[in-house]
Amino acid sequence: MGVFGLGGALPPATVLVIGDAHAQLRTQAQTVTPASQASFRQVLGMPDLPVPARMRRRQVHAWYRLGGRYLLDRAIAYDDALQTLLNPDMRITPELTARMRPLCVDLQIIGSWEPYYFRVPDPAAQDSWHQFGVTAVSEGRRCAQALDRADLKALISAVTGLTLAAYYATDASVQVKAVIDDPLDSVFTGPPVQPAQPRL
Repeated sequence: MGVFGLGGALPPATVLVIGDAHAQLRTQAQTVTPASQASFRQVLGMPDLPVPARMRRRQVHAWYRLGGRYLLDRAIAYDDALQTLLNPDMRITPELTARMRPLCVDLQIIGSWEPYYFRVPDPAAQDSWHQFGVTAVSEGRRCAQALDRADLKALISAVTGLTLAAYYATDASVQVKAVIDDPLDSVFTGPPVQPAQPRL
């Protein structure tokens, strides 16, 4: 005799229940959008609870080692490259657009990771990282649009916003390294690791 009854067959009522559950799961899966994922992770996730300093360091170490360093390094590097293109007599030319637009988009992409990559386990670093994400996404989009329209005034405003975003990224990096800074720590060796792609 099978586990589920004679000959291993499931009773008809059980089959219907299982089929209904599968249908419900498929329906729910279709409603899991990137926005709902971000909302769950940022708002509905577990709050920051007090933990011993040693545990906090291990948590931040994991955030940094598993992809946080990659994101912070890219954010700062893209801003550094953007700053080299700025000058008081700047005009929007095809050459400038070809060099600057990818950087605007790259900063927007790095900022868009903020809701999907897990929160920085240090509240001060997380605050700055969150501000970077919000600012880089909006200003990166505005920067690309300004270049497409050859709108210098809008471009200057967007680049100012991206500079502020870079400040937040730098502050997040400083806060993280203040927690885990240790010359003997292997987290600082080798190239930064790209985090796993979010399931969008």
